[in-house]
Amino acid sequence: MAEPIDVLVVEDDADVREALVFLLEDAGIRAMGATDGLDALERIEAGFDPSLILLDLMMPVMDGERFLRIRKDDPRLSRIPVIVVSAMQTMRVDAAEMRVSAIIPKPVDPQRVIESVRLHAPAH
Repeated sequence: MAEPIDVLVVEDDADVREALVFLLEDAGIRAMGATDGLDALERIEAGFDPSLILLDLMMPVMDGERFLRIRKDDPRLSRIPVIVVSAMQTMRVDAAEMRVSAIIPKPVDPQRVIESVRLHAPAH
């Protein structure tokens, strides 16, 4: 049997974050929320080892683009696939250079989120 998928949902809007966590858990995917990029880094540092990260771009404290730049230069973080979930039409950073696995526009299509997570989460 395959290992479970653990997803870190990095989203500053509590309603959106909770809805994404619920959606994933309802599909049998374990999920934890983080309020911004810094919170995500702290949760990973504290021992949460996500299979994949769903990342919003526009957040206070540490936005998604800053998180992606930090991730790119950290070997431990760079192995974790990232799916950007954002209402932004364009990113200031190059998605290919930052090794973004997929971009899902907001408002999200729940089925697309589930399919993308299952497609991009590494097989254990």
